[in-house]
Amino acid sequence: MIKQCEWCKKEFSIRPAIIKRGQGKYCSKKCYGSANKTSVIVECSVCKKKFEIEQRRLKLGGKYCSRKCMGIANLGKPSGMTGKKQSEYQKQKAREIMLGNQYSKGNKPNSTSFKKGHKTWNKGIPFSKEVRAKMSASKQNGKNARWKGDKAKYGTIHDWVRTRKGRAREHLCEICNKKQAMDWSNKDHKYKRDLNDWQSLCRKCHYKYDKDNKLK
Repeated sequence: MIKQCEWCKKEFSIRPAIIKRGQGKYCSKKCYGSANKTSVIVECSVCKKKFEIEQRRLKLGGKYCSRKCMGIANLGKPSGMTGKKQSEYQKQKAREIMLGNQYSKGNKPNSTSFKKGHKTWNKGIPFSKEVRAKMSASKQNGKNARWKGDKAKYGTIHDWVRTRKGRAREHLCEICNKKQAMDWSNKDHKYKRDLNDWQSLCRKCHYKYDKDNKLK
Protein backbone atom coordinates (compact mmCIF):
# COMPACT_ATOMS: atom_id res chain seq x y z
CA MET A 1 0.00 0.00 0.00
CA ILE A 2 1.32 3.48 -0.91
CA LYS A 3 0.96 6.28 1.64
CA GLN A 4 2.24 9.83 1.98
CA CYS A 5 4.48 10.78 4.92
CA GLU A 6 2.78 13.33 7.16
CA TRP A 7 6.05 15.19 7.71
CA CYS A 8 8.10 15.25 4.50
CA LYS A 9 5.16 14.43 2.12
CA LYS A 10 7.21 11.65 0.53
CA GLU A 11 5.33 8.57 -0.71
CA PHE A 12 6.35 5.20 0.72
CA SER A 13 5.02 1.64 0.75
CA ILE A 14 3.60 0.09 3.91
CA ARG A 15 1.54 -2.94 4.88
CA PRO A 16 -2.19 -2.37 5.57
CA ALA A 17 -1.91 -4.24 8.90
CA ILE A 18 0.39 -1.52 10.24
CA ILE A 19 -2.10 1.21 9.25
CA LYS A 20 -4.92 -0.63 11.05
CA ARG A 21 -2.88 -0.46 14.27
CA GLY A 22 -2.82 3.32 13.93
CA GLN A 23 0.85 3.43 12.88
CA GLY A 24 2.69 4.10 9.64
CA LYS A 25 2.25 7.86 9.55
CA TYR A 26 5.88 8.61 8.76
CA CYS A 27 8.32 7.19 6.21
CA SER A 28 11.30 6.99 8.61
CA LYS A 29 12.42 7.37 12.23
CA LYS A 30 13.92 10.74 11.33
CA CYS A 31 10.54 12.11 10.20
CA TYR A 32 8.87 10.58 13.27
CA GLY A 33 11.37 12.32 15.56
CA SER A 34 11.01 15.65 13.75
CA ALA A 35 7.23 15.53 13.91
CA ASN A 36 7.11 14.65 17.61
CA LYS A 37 9.87 16.97 18.74
CA THR A 38 8.65 19.64 21.10
CA SER A 39 11.08 22.30 22.24
CA VAL A 40 10.88 25.26 24.60
CA ILE A 41 12.97 28.40 25.17
CA VAL A 42 14.73 28.53 28.56
CA GLU A 43 17.29 30.77 30.21
CA CYS A 44 20.78 29.52 31.12
CA SER A 45 21.33 29.49 34.89
CA VAL A 46 24.87 30.87 34.54
CA CYS A 47 25.15 33.29 31.61
CA LYS A 48 21.40 34.10 31.40
CA LYS A 49 21.46 33.40 27.67
CA LYS A 50 18.23 32.07 26.17
CA PHE A 51 18.45 28.80 24.25
CA GLU A 52 16.16 26.15 22.75
CA ILE A 53 15.88 22.70 24.30
CA GLU A 54 13.59 19.68 23.98
CA GLN A 55 11.08 19.13 26.77
CA ARG A 56 12.30 15.59 27.42
CA ARG A 57 15.81 16.94 28.05
CA LEU A 58 14.41 19.69 30.25
CA LYS A 59 13.05 17.04 32.62
CA LEU A 60 16.54 15.55 32.95
CA GLY A 61 18.21 18.87 33.68
CA GLY A 62 18.73 21.31 30.84
CA LYS A 63 19.81 24.22 33.05
CA TYR A 64 22.85 25.28 31.03
CA CYS A 65 23.35 26.35 27.42
CA SER A 66 26.81 24.75 27.08
CA ARG A 67 29.38 22.52 28.78
CA LYS A 68 31.34 25.63 29.71
CA CYS A 69 28.46 27.02 31.75
CA MET A 70 27.89 23.61 33.34
CA GLY A 71 31.57 23.50 34.37
CA ILE A 72 31.37 26.98 35.90
CA ALA A 73 28.26 26.01 37.87
CA ASN A 74 29.84 22.81 39.20
CA LEU A 75 33.23 24.36 39.98
CA GLY A 76 34.30 23.40 43.49
CA LYS A 77 31.49 20.91 43.99
CA PRO A 78 32.44 17.31 44.89
CA SER A 79 32.13 14.76 42.10
CA GLY A 80 29.80 11.78 42.22
CA MET A 81 32.74 9.45 43.04
CA THR A 82 33.89 11.39 46.10
CA GLY A 83 34.16 9.06 49.10
CA LYS A 84 33.39 5.95 47.01
CA LYS A 85 35.76 3.04 46.46
CA GLN A 86 36.39 1.32 43.17
CA SER A 87 35.32 -2.28 42.80
CA GLU A 88 37.85 -4.97 41.90
CA TYR A 89 36.37 -5.09 38.40
CA GLN A 90 36.91 -1.35 37.91
CA LYS A 91 40.49 -1.63 39.20
CA GLN A 92 41.22 -4.50 36.84
CA LYS A 93 39.80 -2.56 33.86
CA ALA A 94 41.96 0.43 34.80
CA ARG A 95 45.07 -1.80 34.95
CA GLU A 96 44.29 -3.26 31.52
CA ILE A 97 43.85 0.20 30.02
CA MET A 98 47.17 1.36 31.50
CA LEU A 99 48.95 -1.72 30.14
CA GLY A 100 47.42 -1.11 26.73
CA ASN A 101 45.65 -4.45 26.68
CA GLN A 102 43.21 -3.96 23.81
CA TYR A 103 42.06 -7.58 23.94
CA SER A 104 40.81 -7.54 27.51
CA LYS A 105 37.66 -9.34 28.64
CA GLY A 106 34.61 -7.80 26.98
CA ASN A 107 36.70 -6.32 24.16
CA LYS A 108 37.69 -9.37 22.15
CA PRO A 109 39.19 -9.15 18.65
CA ASN A 110 36.79 -9.21 15.72
CA SER A 111 37.10 -9.77 11.98
CA THR A 112 38.67 -6.32 11.45
CA SER A 113 41.25 -6.59 14.26
CA PHE A 114 44.96 -6.94 13.48
CA LYS A 115 45.88 -10.61 13.74
CA LYS A 116 49.21 -12.08 14.81
CA GLY A 117 51.39 -12.96 11.85
CA HIS A 118 49.50 -10.66 9.47
CA LYS A 119 51.73 -8.75 7.05
CA THR A 120 50.88 -5.36 5.62
CA TRP A 121 50.62 -5.00 1.85
CA ASN A 122 53.66 -2.68 1.62
CA LYS A 123 56.04 -4.61 3.89
CA GLY A 124 59.42 -5.12 2.19
CA ILE A 125 58.60 -2.73 -0.69
CA PRO A 126 61.15 0.13 -0.67
CA PHE A 127 60.20 3.70 -1.51
CA SER A 128 61.18 4.93 -4.96
CA LYS A 129 63.90 7.57 -5.39
CA GLU A 130 61.30 10.19 -6.31
CA VAL A 131 59.26 9.51 -3.16
CA ARG A 132 62.38 9.60 -0.96
CA ALA A 133 63.42 12.91 -2.50
CA LYS A 134 59.98 14.41 -1.78
CA MET A 135 60.01 13.09 1.79
CA SER A 136 63.47 14.54 2.36
CA ALA A 137 62.58 17.92 0.83
CA SER A 138 59.44 18.19 2.98
CA LYS A 139 61.53 18.02 6.17
CA GLN A 140 64.58 20.10 5.27
CA ASN A 141 65.62 23.35 6.91
CA GLY A 142 62.73 25.57 8.06
CA LYS A 143 60.09 23.01 7.03
CA ASN A 144 61.17 20.78 9.90
CA ALA A 145 59.41 21.56 13.19
CA ARG A 146 62.67 20.89 15.11
CA TRP A 147 64.81 23.15 12.91
CA LYS A 148 66.90 25.58 15.01
CA GLY A 149 69.02 27.25 12.32
CA ASP A 150 72.28 28.75 13.62
CA LYS A 151 71.15 28.15 17.21
CA ALA A 152 71.70 24.39 16.85
CA LYS A 153 74.23 22.65 19.09
CA TYR A 154 77.90 21.97 18.28
CA GLY A 155 77.38 18.33 17.26
CA THR A 156 74.29 19.10 15.17
CA ILE A 157 76.16 21.71 13.08
CA HIS A 158 78.99 19.22 12.46
CA ASP A 159 76.46 16.60 11.36
CA TRP A 160 74.93 19.16 8.98
CA VAL A 161 78.35 19.83 7.39
CA ARG A 162 79.15 16.10 7.20
CA THR A 163 75.93 15.28 5.31
CA ARG A 164 76.70 17.93 2.67
CA LYS A 165 80.49 17.76 2.30
CA GLY A 166 81.05 14.14 3.26
CA ARG A 167 83.33 12.76 5.94
CA ALA A 168 86.51 14.71 6.65
CA ARG A 169 88.57 11.51 6.20
CA GLU A 170 87.63 11.50 2.52
CA HIS A 171 89.70 14.69 2.01
CA LEU A 172 93.29 15.84 2.47
CA CYS A 173 94.25 18.40 5.09
CA GLU A 174 93.76 21.85 3.54
CA ILE A 175 96.78 23.33 5.39
CA CYS A 176 99.58 20.79 4.97
CA ASN A 177 98.08 18.99 1.93
CA LYS A 178 99.93 15.83 2.99
CA LYS A 179 98.03 13.99 5.70
CA GLN A 180 94.54 12.62 5.67
CA ALA A 181 92.04 15.01 7.24
CA MET A 182 90.34 13.90 10.47
CA ASP A 183 88.02 16.81 11.41
CA TRP A 184 85.89 19.53 9.92
CA SER A 185 87.17 22.81 11.36
CA ASN A 186 85.22 26.07 11.45
CA LYS A 187 87.32 29.00 10.27
CA ASP A 188 85.84 31.81 12.36
CA HIS A 189 84.57 29.54 15.15
CA LYS A 190 81.05 31.00 14.97
CA TYR A 191 79.60 27.73 13.64
CA LYS A 192 77.28 29.20 11.03
CA ARG A 193 75.57 27.18 8.32
CA ASP A 194 78.00 28.35 5.64
CA LEU A 195 79.83 25.51 3.87
CA ASN A 196 82.57 27.89 2.68
CA ASP A 197 83.41 28.60 6.31
CA TRP A 198 84.51 25.00 6.95
CA GLN A 199 87.81 23.28 6.17
CA SER A 200 89.10 19.72 6.47
CA LEU A 201 92.17 19.44 8.73
CA CYS A 202 94.33 16.75 10.24
CA ARG A 203 94.56 16.64 14.02
CA LYS A 204 97.96 18.36 14.20
CA CYS A 205 96.97 21.23 11.90
CA HIS A 206 93.59 21.51 13.60
CA TYR A 207 95.21 21.95 17.02
CA LYS A 208 97.79 24.44 15.66
CA TYR A 209 95.10 26.44 13.78
CA ASP A 210 92.94 26.81 16.90
CA LYS A 211 95.95 27.72 19.05
CA ASP A 212 97.27 30.34 16.62
CA ASN A 213 93.84 31.94 16.29
CA LYS A 214 93.28 31.74 20.06
CA LEU A 215 90.13 29.69 19.61
CA LYS A 216 90.88 27.30 22.48
